[in-house]
Amino acid sequence: MFGYTDKNKMNSKLYIGGDESYDAFKNGFLILAFVVIKNEADYLHFVNEFSKLQTKLGLVEFKNNKLHRNDKRLIFNLLSNMNLETYIYKSDIGSSKEIEPVYREGLKAFANTLTKIKGLHQVDIRLDEIGGIKFQNGCTALIYSSLKNKHIKKDMKFVSSKNNLLVQIADVIAGESRKDLHGKSQFAKYLTKNKNLF
Repeated sequence: MFGYTDKNKMNSKLYIGGDESYDAFKNGFLILAFVVIKNEADYLHFVNEFSKLQTKLGLVEFKNNKLHRNDKRLIFNLLSNMNLETYIYKSDIGSSKEIEPVYREGLKAFANTLTKIKGLHQVDIRLDEIGGIKFQNGCTALIYSSLKNKHIKKDMKFVSSKNNLLVQIADVIAGESRKDLHGKSQFAKYLTKNKNLF
C-alpha cells in the first residue's frame, strides 16, 4: 500500500485503473498493474495532485516509455503520499508470444481478488485499450461474471490512457515492474515495498 488508508472510509466504492506491460520477445513476461483507490475523497486528491504534477512537468500524459528518470522519481514520491494500493500480476508469455490469453488470465485473477474485499458495493474500472472490441467485450463479461453473485454495481470500460490518470499511473507501475524483473528498474525500492502480488 502507498501511504495510509483510513479503514473507516474503505470499501464502499473502488476506483481502479489498469494497464499492462510485456516483453516483445519469446519467453518474456506480461505484467498487469492495477491502481486501486477506495473512496471518493482519496480519488479526487489523486486526480488533483497528479494533474498539478503533469502541468508542472509540461506533459500531456504520463507514459512510462517517454518519461525521464526525474519525472518518474517525482511520480513515485507523490505515490508514496497517496492513499491507494497497487496490485501486480506477473506471468510468462511463453514461446507463442500470445498476449491476449495471458491478459485474460491476469484479469480473472484480479477479479477473484476483488471478490474477497468485504463491504464493497461499487467498482469503477478503467483499463487501457488493448485488442479489438470483441476481446474487450469478452474481458468485460469476464469481470462482470466473476462479480455476479456479490451484489456489486459494476462499471468497466476500456479507455484511451490520455483521458485517465489512474490508467497512466498504472502504465508507469507496470512498466517499471517489468523492468524490475530484469533488474533494470531504478525504482525497485518503491516497487518491492509497495505492491500486492496476486
